[in-house]
Amino acid sequence: MENKKFLSALGILTAIVLAAIISINIFSKNPPSVAPKPAGPQIVGQTPGEGQRLGLSAPIEIQFDQEMDTLKTGDSFALRSPDGEPVPGQGAWTDSRTFTFTPDAPLAAGTAYTAAFSTSASTADGNSPSEAIEIEFVTVEALAVAQVFPTQDTQEVNPSSSITVIFNHPVVPLGIAEEQSKLPSR
Repeated sequence: MENKKFLSALGILTAIVLAAIISINIFSKNPPSVAPKPAGPQIVGQTPGEGQRLGLSAPIEIQFDQEMDTLKTGDSFALRSPDGEPVPGQGAWTDSRTFTFTPDAPLAAGTAYTAAFSTSASTADGNSPSEAIEIEFVTVEALAVAQVFPTQDTQEVNPSSSITVIFNHPVVPLGIAEEQSKLPSR
């Protein structure tokens, strides 16, 4: 009976020693890695959202994860056209975390623009991004006819049937001024 207890204790002790040796070997050769949090401010929201189209005259809104030095960060901003030229416009802060940029003139339809904050942007406590912060925005396409019913070259169409035109964007029907209040605004 004593031998069974001794052998059982020896087995447990051996398992503990082996586990300790394996742990030491694993962690001394490959210490666990922890990804560092990126330094400086991060963008946590934008309008229009990712994958949504930017209106030709619509403002861009960018939200940061912390309070920003509005003067330094505003001065570090540029909206650039596909050829790299800056787009003139007005930057403003809704609050210390939310920057808004409105272009002075309508943007080109169906075009990718890059909004960027340089490394001179700064949080309120003085942290700057380690690299420029860039976001791509694509504008809406120009208004175009997407489909027409009845289709072209359809024969034997009833002259009293409706003609339907579908556009690639919502459009507001023409009407008289008195009825405009009943129409949707967007």
